[in-house]
Amino acid sequence: MSEHEPIKKVETISMLKVSVIIPTYKDWNRVAVCLDALSRQTFPENDFEVIVVNNNPKDNNPKMDLSPNVMVIEEAQPGSYAARNTGISHASGDVLVFTDADCIPDVNWLTEGLQVIEKGADRVAGHIILEQSPKNKQTVAEIYSKAFVFDQFKRVKKGVAVTANLFVKKELFEKVGLFNEQLMSGGDFEWNERATKLGCNIVYAPSAKVTHPSLKTIRELLKKERRIAGGVITLKKMRGEGISFFSLIRNLLPPVKVLFRLLKRKDLTAYEAVLAFSIHYFLNGYKQYSKFLIYSGLRGVTRC
Repeated sequence: MSEHEPIKKVETISMLKVSVIIPTYKDWNRVAVCLDALSRQTFPENDFEVIVVNNNPKDNNPKMDLSPNVMVIEEAQPGSYAARNTGISHASGDVLVFTDADCIPDVNWLTEGLQVIEKGADRVAGHIILEQSPKNKQTVAEIYSKAFVFDQFKRVKKGVAVTANLFVKKELFEKVGLFNEQLMSGGDFEWNERATKLGCNIVYAPSAKVTHPSLKTIRELLKKERRIAGGVITLKKMRGEGISFFSLIRNLLPPVKVLFRLLKRKDLTAYEAVLAFSIHYFLNGYKQYSKFLIYSGLRGVTRC
């Protein structure tokens, strides 16, 4: 389809109303791109609302030309899960759809995801495409991300998914509860684990796609691992659990099976597989180190 060709709107597939919830923290430029993509959906604009939740009220919202179905609200409590919960409290839709401020939804995103909901899914995890540099210019971090990041298909097998691309029947939040606002990372996994334990099904929808920027540098990867470590330790402390130093040490052993699995992938060259494995091993060691520091109180939990 040409970018100048008008987008054909589909007929409403049901009486369902939809709420798209997008938390943001100092990322208005990307929000604008995301909203532009949402304005181009084949799903009828009158049948969905978009709720942008500003998680930094001190940050002045730039003046944007918002569509009638878009609202911007605020949540002062730090954390994307607190922001998502605020979005849920304002949502009028029967289905709540989550994505990130830096994601770009495909033109058929809502239509494809909602068709799966119509077929009986309680939750739908859509496909996440990584936005990467041309192959000959990809950084080490991008190669690692291609090998390990945002594998929704694999996560759905375990009953979880990330909120970068997630459709949920609103009624589930009455059954499962809201996101855990004390977590700065991993709250999507924790909520989905609760939903799965309560018998709520989850389906992978490869045709419901969003594009997410790939991390470009090792520093960005380290920040992410530190944030994940903080989420793990926060959850353990909430549950009254400790950490096993034996487990920390065991996790430092090279996961050779992972290397063999990467070498079999058709989308990776042998060089990329070995490189991605090396970065994975390094980051895993850094994550165990971060867990120890956070659990010991030598490092605090942050959102970045």
